[in-house]
Amino acid sequence: MIDGAFMINTFSRTSILLTLLLFSFGLWASDPLWIDVRSPDEYASGHVEAAVNIPYTEIGARINEVTEDKDAVIYVYCRSGRRSGIAKQTLQEAGFLNVVNIGGFEEAQEKAAKMDIQ
Repeated sequence: MIDGAFMINTFSRTSILLTLLLFSFGLWASDPLWIDVRSPDEYASGHVEAAVNIPYTEIGARINEVTEDKDAVIYVYCRSGRRSGIAKQTLQEAGFLNVVNIGGFEEAQEKAAKMDIQ
């Protein structure tokens, strides 16, 4: 015969493990963060809908406004890809592991459209 306390203990452990698994999957499967590193005026003239604006010169000081998760997938873009390259390097030096330089605004729009973000 199986002890009732053993069954409850096993059930509790299983529940906890399933909860942790589902929670971690949710974090892993979360959408990437989009950061437009152009000037506020450039951002106002048009941007990827999901993007927040943090100019590349401020990215190191302001990244914690959008995430502190060093494993978050972060897409950065600018007009041509140069400033987003600088932003990517700054974020990597700050310990962010999954930063992707999308390049210019047109490339960002294309990628966002493929991801159905616009």
